[in-house]
Amino acid sequence: MSNALFYNQFQPVCFDKCTACGSCIQICPKKCISYKKNDYGTTIALKNMEDCCACNLCEQACPQLNDSPWNYPLESYAAWSMDKNIRETSASGGIATELYRYCSGNGYYYSGVKMNDNLLPEYGLYSSEKEFLAFQNSKYVHSDTKTVYFEIGELLKRDKKVLFIGIPCQVAGLQQYIKTKKISDNNLIVVDIVCHGTTETHILQEHISFIEKKYNNTTTGVFFRDPEEGTHTFTFSLKNGEKTYYKKKVHRNDAYQVGYHYGITYRENCYKCKYARRERVGDLTISDYSGLGKAASCDYGPRNVSCILVNTLKGKQIFLAIKDVLIHADKRPFCVFW
Repeated sequence: MSNALFYNQFQPVCFDKCTACGSCIQICPKKCISYKKNDYGTTIALKNMEDCCACNLCEQACPQLNDSPWNYPLESYAAWSMDKNIRETSASGGIATELYRYCSGNGYYYSGVKMNDNLLPEYGLYSSEKEFLAFQNSKYVHSDTKTVYFEIGELLKRDKKVLFIGIPCQVAGLQQYIKTKKISDNNLIVVDIVCHGTTETHILQEHISFIEKKYNNTTTGVFFRDPEEGTHTFTFSLKNGEKTYYKKKVHRNDAYQVGYHYGITYRENCYKCKYARRERVGDLTISDYSGLGKAASCDYGPRNVSCILVNTLKGKQIFLAIKDVLIHADKRPFCVFW
């Protein structure tokens, strides 16, 4: 099929703004929307016009084509898990893990990103107290929401409580999906993670394949911030079983690390991200605490410390539920310079 015929049959839902959040795919009644690569190798959602019924639900559910529920942060905290092991094995302070722990023990379903058997990040949805550790630690690559928006919507219809943690465009995708489906979000808590861009999965796969051939090895696990080296070192490592056969700290001549941390290999939409702003889409925002101690002194260092922004009253409720029980939190001045 020629390019002209291809693009006549398959039309982007939102052209160059697409974040591949999956909201349009999961809401389409005709199942005629799917992911495909554009000319730059970026995954975008395209609808097959031969099957499209012109209901426009895809455009209504797209967070890029609609305004998001922006919240200006009410409070900010430096925080970390009271569990030493959780803190040391998490990307920063272990706040996401403790939120999952709280929710798993208090009747919530909870959703986050895990690596599947093919070393690709995808969203999962659980309620068991045994599953949340699969979501621990950062994944510096684009993740697939699969059918998680649909699944969460069905749970909310049944008045189930749900926690969703993801990067802002995926949080906004869920919110717009729920809004378009006219489902109450009273039992939904959303937490956005401060993001500075995502890399396409094929870049990671090609990088791992290159290293496997070079070292004549097989990869069963990947870390972007390996706890064995200290998550603060941003060590990228590949493992075969329990053995690490490749590891590189940030800025140490690893192509994937250089491409990601210098902002070279992001998806096209990431360079004009509408979520890179003070106002947040989540009830809470979590991140590394960059610049800790610059605006006001503190008597602890920045290693394995998270920043928490409390953005809504709903966010404050769950924050207070884990504060001084699962996490230590120190109130800090809110200073964001962008």
